[in-house]
Amino acid sequence: MLAALRSGLTGCHALNVAAPDSASDVPTAEPFARYHPTTELGAGLGTFGSAVDSSTARELIGFTAEQGWRAAST
Repeated sequence: MLAALRSGLTGCHALNVAAPDSASDVPTAEPFARYHPTTELGAGLGTFGSAVDSSTARELIGFTAEQGWRAAST
């Protein structure tokens, strides 16, 4: 990723990057409620929001997904 190379960061930083939405037809909260009911989901998750938090990548290198799964499938 050019953004990481151009960021000027030094050292090691673990970043998660993902589309902002899921490819599933099942709302994101449903599998968590069924299989891992103690998981606290963020308020801004949205109906089909990604379960992967990319906010650190956004903050450190300016990563923003250019396309989501839902836009790609239409």
